[in-house]
Amino acid sequence: MLEAHVRVAGYRDGFTIRNLDLRVQDGEALIVTGPSGSGKTTLIRVLTGVLDRIGGFLDGEVIIDGQPVSAMEPWRIYELVAYIPQEPWYALIGYTVHSEYCYALSQLGVRCDHTSLEKLGLRGKLDSLTVNLSAGETQRLIWAEAFARRYRVLILDEPLVYLDDEARGTVAKAAWEALAHGASLVVVDHDPWFWRGMPGKLLVMENGAAKYYGEWSDEALARVEEPEVYRRRTGSGVAVEVENLWFKYPGEKPLFKGVSFTIEKSSLAGLTGRNGAGKTTLLKLMAGVLKPLKGSVRRFGRATYIPENPLLYFTKPTPREELLYAAGGGVDAVEEAVELFNLAGVLDRPLAKLSSGERRRLALASAYLGGFDIYLVDEPTGGLDQANAVRVLDALTRLVENGGTVVVATHDKRVVSLLDDDIRVGD
Repeated sequence: MLEAHVRVAGYRDGFTIRNLDLRVQDGEALIVTGPSGSGKTTLIRVLTGVLDRIGGFLDGEVIIDGQPVSAMEPWRIYELVAYIPQEPWYALIGYTVHSEYCYALSQLGVRCDHTSLEKLGLRGKLDSLTVNLSAGETQRLIWAEAFARRYRVLILDEPLVYLDDEARGTVAKAAWEALAHGASLVVVDHDPWFWRGMPGKLLVMENGAAKYYGEWSDEALARVEEPEVYRRRTGSGVAVEVENLWFKYPGEKPLFKGVSFTIEKSSLAGLTGRNGAGKTTLLKLMAGVLKPLKGSVRRFGRATYIPENPLLYFTKPTPREELLYAAGGGVDAVEEAVELFNLAGVLDRPLAKLSSGERRRLALASAYLGGFDIYLVDEPTGGLDQANAVRVLDALTRLVENGGTVVVATHDKRVVSLLDDDIRVGD
């Protein structure tokens, strides 16, 4: 169903992938994994025929259903391929959940039936503004659109990053059903073991090339040690105090009613819970990005907020300039952060050409250099391979050991295992 013959592809005078020959039959899956920045998303852009539209190039050929993608009209690619991106907010154009869902289906002449929305737990969100959805809800909306239509190829870029356990189970079931109906799957994931057992092939990428391509192999998947539990500082006082907090988005039911809690200084606290419970909203309220209807949020120290979309955090065009700005020009401090967050290979690459994982590490490195007292971080390990996730968790715990306070919103069990305080949102 899907073939790709890539001699070289990527960005001129920039990152490229090369020497890839892939084939995915009907009813098979290609599971793609590898370190952040190894070329996985570039490969997805090749397979979907969009690389040249965003300034890249392809020397090679992609064939779907016997036809070269380069010769297809965009509407034909849209008929054949359902693509769920890692950064789901870029896939929406609708003003509300209902308008987004129905418009997407109308492009294929599919009736706007809400069954898929109900299956993904979004039936009660029909009139919600898409801009107010959490990342997990946004991802589930795109999944609902895919479930409601017919496609021959389903391409998933880090599909589990923002999903809670229940939504992950729904997605896994739908993926298996797609295979059973003869679709071909391409799944990019830093957790390839979640998809183990699917018929097809495993591709492990490294530095833009195939480190391994073939049948499933545990030996081909490098395992990295879990982050160690650090020796924590004893907290001394309060860093954040939330008292009798009420909040609602316009036109919707109250999200928080009378919420109160405190976060100790020099601690690593987490906001956990299901998709849509309000973790991101609560972080924004704690950061002062949103204002409560009633109640108060008090921060005892300088705070910074790192959103789930790292591009919203940056102020400079390249990593080098961003880090130098954050460090006040301190070259030695920048070199330390570059090593700690594994950024040496991307310092002069435009931010738009970084992978999602590289952007996330850069945002954290910039905040790290800022010398804040309180760090409010949304999904700090989202889209990161195990090695880079461990680097990030080491940096966050180092901030705590140095007297800082870190508050994260997360679904990642690696992060939850390190928390001093787990605040369940929505319970």
